[in-house]
Amino acid sequence: MRRDIIYIPPIRARDLSGGIRAQMRDALDVVDTWLTEAGIQRESLLIAHIWLRDMSLFADMTSVWNDWVLPNALPSRSCVSRVPTHPDVLVELEFSALQPARGMPVPAIERYGVVQGPGRPHMCLSLAFDTWFTACLVPSDTRPGASHQTRQILERFDSFLSQASTDRSCNRAVQVWLSDLKDFDTVGAQLRLWLGDTCHPSIVCMRADMATPDIAVEIRIIADRN
Repeated sequence: MRRDIIYIPPIRARDLSGGIRAQMRDALDVVDTWLTEAGIQRESLLIAHIWLRDMSLFADMTSVWNDWVLPNALPSRSCVSRVPTHPDVLVELEFSALQPARGMPVPAIERYGVVQGPGRPHMCLSLAFDTWFTACLVPSDTRPGASHQTRQILERFDSFLSQASTDRSCNRAVQVWLSDLKDFDTVGAQLRLWLGDTCHPSIVCMRADMATPDIAVEIRIIADRN
C-alpha cells in the first residue's frame, strides 16, 4: 500500500454489552478518536471493511453507518460476516485513509458509483486519487451461479477502471469473498481470464456470508492509474 495511505487497525466497540446499534455507534466513536489523534479528516477515508457476526444485523448496522458517514465523502465499503474471536463482539471495522504530507492539502478523491437512498448503505462503489484506484462490487443480478456473478463484477470493474483512466492490466491486489469455497476454482478461472497473462496481482480469497444469501461472491480490486 502507498506510503500516503494509512491502515487503521481493526476496531470494535469498547462496551460489548449492547446490541448492534450500540456497538456500531461506540466503534465509530473510536474511529473518530483515532482519526483525530492521527490528524486525519473523515473526508480522507478511502476503504471501509465491516465484519458482522451475523448478517441478520446488516440493516441495523447500516442505519447507524448511514447516520455517521459523510454524504459528500463516501468511502468504498465492503461488508461480510464472520464469527469474531470474542463471543460478545457483533461488529468489527477496518479502514484505510489518505494521509497527505504535513502542511499539504488533501488530494482530490474521485468517487464513482455513489450509492445512497433509504435502506441502502451509503458508500461509493469505486474511488481514485492521484495514481491509486479501488473498487468493490457484488453482482447486481444475483441469479445462481458464481461464474455468472463473477463475470458481471469483472465487466463493471472494466467500466470503473475506464472512468478512472486505467485498465485491468494495472491491478495490484484482489480480495475475493465467497459464500461457498466450492466456487474457488470457478471464480479463480474467471479472474485469470480477465487479468490475462501480463498482470499478476496478489490475490486473497476467503469464505464469508454476504449481505443477502443469493450473493455468491464479492470482489475488491486495488490498481494503479496509468
